[in-house]
Amino acid sequence: MKSVTWESDNPSATVNENTGVVTGISPGTATITATDGSGITGSIEVTVFPPDP
Repeated sequence: MKSVTWESDNPSATVNENTGVVTGISPGTATITATDGSGITGSIEVTVFPPDP
């Protein structure tokens, strides 16, 4: 099995752990990118909204 690394371009909005779980921290957008051991990548943009009042 190949290892996968995860990266967020906006760590103040999201955190992605080694498992790939993304948790919203503060409102904003972030692009999450996954890269496997052979260099293949995929990414997605996520939006974190503020909590309902």
